[in-house]
Amino acid sequence: MRIERVIGRNFQEASEITKRKFGIDCMVLSTNKVGGSTEMLVAVDSGSAADQISAVMSDAAAAKDATAKAATASFRSTVDFTPAAATAQPTPKAAATDPTASVEGSRMVEAIRTELVALERRLAQIGEAGDAVALKMSIVGLGVSASYANSVTGEGASANTIAKRIADEICVGSVHDLDQQKQVLFVGPSGSGKTTVVMQAAATLVSAGDKQAAAVSSLRDTRIGSRERFFALADAAGLEAHWGSAQTEVRVIDSGGLELSRIQAGEAATENRDVVVCLPSYMNRATAQQWINATTQPAGVVISHWDPSMLPLGLLAMLAELKVPLLAVSTGEAPTTPLGSLTNDSIRIGLEHVMQLAVSQSQTKVA
Repeated sequence: MRIERVIGRNFQEASEITKRKFGIDCMVLSTNKVGGSTEMLVAVDSGSAADQISAVMSDAAAAKDATAKAATASFRSTVDFTPAAATAQPTPKAAATDPTASVEGSRMVEAIRTELVALERRLAQIGEAGDAVALKMSIVGLGVSASYANSVTGEGASANTIAKRIADEICVGSVHDLDQQKQVLFVGPSGSGKTTVVMQAAATLVSAGDKQAAAVSSLRDTRIGSRERFFALADAAGLEAHWGSAQTEVRVIDSGGLELSRIQAGEAATENRDVVVCLPSYMNRATAQQWINATTQPAGVVISHWDPSMLPLGLLAMLAELKVPLLAVSTGEAPTTPLGSLTNDSIRIGLEHVMQLAVSQSQTKVA
């Protein structure tokens, strides 16, 4: 009889170890909690079956180890080429001076050289295609649709050629091009600066001699503080203001808090009116396109929060793709600031800067 000590993380684990190691006939003397573990003392018969099993397992492990060592030695002897084995079967010297072997070697070298030249050509072609793909992915990452990116990134396309093509395809217009016999309804998302753009557009039209634009109106807006803000901006711009209706004598109308879903449902009174969509420069292309598609045929777009140092490539490419006129841009928050006008050349210069920056960033990531 001897005493054995078993350690487990808990009582159940200590019991399982005891049964597995000494069998179910062993006697548990005590169980103690030591720190975070369980200590179990058991009495084991020296001549028990458990000891015999342990002895057999030890012998089996020793035999297995011996077998493994023998296998390792056999493997080493198989792969260990000794000098004696090398001299036992010497390579015929005639093979080195055989003319046939020399000719075959020359042909092989020539074939390898030809294959390397062809491989270099294929790699060069892949490199050119890779540059085009990288350029396409760069403009897609900036908000350009995949279909339009495919159309502008043709063979030999560069950042400057793509910028020029997009700029040339944008229909640049002006608020002065709007029909003077129609009211102008400005729609757009809340917080886009639409009300400010309404005042700026009216002031721009008045400065060009359109006296009817001196009065502005807003559709009823239930948002808190919207009425007070509308009248405050109108007063600052020196315009006559009407609230809650679209007077016939009013030229410029603010849609107020009219939501996109209501415009899509046809609740906005757009008949016999020029609808201008106000979009902030930071808006993503997908949402902006929803606002444009909500109206049957918008008269144009005014982009607010305009930053001439960083043009919104996604929005501009969308306007070029959909053939929607870009009437003006809003560069300030004051209601008296006139709307800014653009040209295709000014857009091209700005887009070249954006494109070159995007390409350089993509090359830096690859490097």
